Amino acid sequence: MATKSEPMTGGGHRVSVDHGERKSKKKKLRRLSVQRAKNGGHTVEHEYHSNGNGFEAPTQHVFGKSDGASLMQHLRRHLLINDGPAVVDEASDDAAEEE
Repeated sequence: MATKSEPMTGGGHRVSVDHGERKSKKKKLRRLSVQRAKNGGHTVEHEYHSNGNGFEAPTQHVFGKSDGASLMQHLRRHLLINDGPAVVDEASDDAAEEE
């Protein structure tokens, strides 16, 4: 990986990595659990392998009683049903959480 070090005004150095050489972080799904909520909806919890980076807290997603289609779409995407092994791109996972 090519890095650049540039002196900054006032001292210090700025270190940067060429954008083309950055690798996207992949998270491997370890466990996924679905629990019913009291309101009739569901809570989905994702636990990923740590990849040697220490503990990573599980991610939770909440779906309301009328969100059945969204819940199923979410489960299909994370379990990669008909698409191969369960590996999720971290950037797409973060974008999904914001929806």
